[in-house]
Amino acid sequence: MENKLEEIIERTIGNRKFDINALRRKPEYFSYLRVPKKVCEYLQYFKVNHEAKEIMGRLDIFFLWLKNVDECLDSKNVNGKVFLDRFQENEINMENDDIYEGIILTDILREITLNQNQDVLKGLGELYGAVLLEKDAENMHNLIEAKEKIGEHCASSTITIISPYMEKNERFNRFFIELGVIGNLADTIVDIKKDYKNGGIKFKLRFSEYIELYDRFLIKGAGMIIKHPLLIKSFLDSAEKAVFKNY
Repeated sequence: MENKLEEIIERTIGNRKFDINALRRKPEYFSYLRVPKKVCEYLQYFKVNHEAKEIMGRLDIFFLWLKNVDECLDSKNVNGKVFLDRFQENEINMENDDIYEGIILTDILREITLNQNQDVLKGLGELYGAVLLEKDAENMHNLIEAKEKIGEHCASSTITIISPYMEKNERFNRFFIELGVIGNLADTIVDIKKDYKNGGIKFKLRFSEYIELYDRFLIKGAGMIIKHPLLIKSFLDSAEKAVFKNY
């Protein structure tokens, strides 16, 4: 199965100049590429039968795509609709270096999810809609709402992509979507000073805004710990990273 996936990737890249392994080696991608293995660990925690190699292989591409597109949106001011259009096989100007890697990754993502294209596209569209809400947030309340939606839609898209390779389990799905929300809140705490400095946040950050964000993260995380006490170490690791990164 792994060979078949690699064949799809190689065939989709074709004769285009693109080194996917070089992308995987970039330090800024490391945290994203740890996610596929963690997903399988959570599936084991919930005793969900699954095909680990198929899941990790497809999520490897999905999270490469997420990180690359995120960079395009943040640092290159690219309109995310270009990637949604490409997913629908619309013609895109490949001479634009800013989106070259993202377009090839979009092609690969489309090819490895052929039987789910409409469901995946719907999820990616909802995810991009939440990203636009984030960029337009005028206060911390709006920003938190947008960040939670991003985490929710990212987790939902993950479930859609891996669903053919796992048994259906609503308990896992609910958990994983909740985890996506909490994880994105943690990432927001880690990155918020940098995002503010780079102009990614429109409103003025005051102490009360930080408190509102920390409170939301801790309340959500505490709720998860109560429901899944065996995951307390994972949450505390995220909390430590989130709280102390900025100090």
